[in-house]
Amino acid sequence: MTRTNNCLLNSRKDKSNSNIGLKCLNIILCSFISICFGFYLFNIGQLASQGFVLSELKSKGNNLLSEKSELEEQISVAQSYYSLNSRVAKLEMVEAVDSEYLKVNSTLAKK
Repeated sequence: MTRTNNCLLNSRKDKSNSNIGLKCLNIILCSFISICFGFYLFNIGQLASQGFVLSELKSKGNNLLSEKSELEEQISVAQSYYSLNSRVAKLEMVEAVDSEYLKVNSTLAKK
């Protein structure tokens, strides 16, 4: 009888040890899964904020490209022949018709 009682006690101890081991394993697995889920949520948040920053930068880039094209258009208008003629007319300058140039002869000193 003592042998059977000892066997029963030993099997109960083994079961309680295995139950404790399974409980620890379950706790470790749950904590590991919770930590991984936390890291996942953190990464998702960072990626979302980076996406917003990227979209803002793209819109700024598009605005700069449109501003650049507008400035290039203004430059081409300012350099056009019609624009130059109107600005020259506003200067009220007189056209030089018959211009005579000095002839270099021996009386002039050369440097």
